[in-house]
Amino acid sequence: GLGDVYKRQDYTEPTEHNPLFVVRTVNGDEILVPASEDLINDLDTDNKTIDMNLPEGLVDLNSSK
Repeated sequence: GLGDVYKRQDYTEPTEHNPLFVVRTVNGDEILVPASEDLINDLDTDNKTIDMNLPEGLVDLNSSK
């Protein structure tokens, strides 16, 4: 997988509330991923995994160089 979600963060704009997953990748990078039901394919609480369909380029956009 991409990495481990180690916290949930809220990003609030004046008119919107946008929860984010903060993911620590296997490389040690942090990636912010929108915690949107539209992106979640499967939520497996037994195995503590979230399978998501991320928009193309999101990982590269968030990765440190």
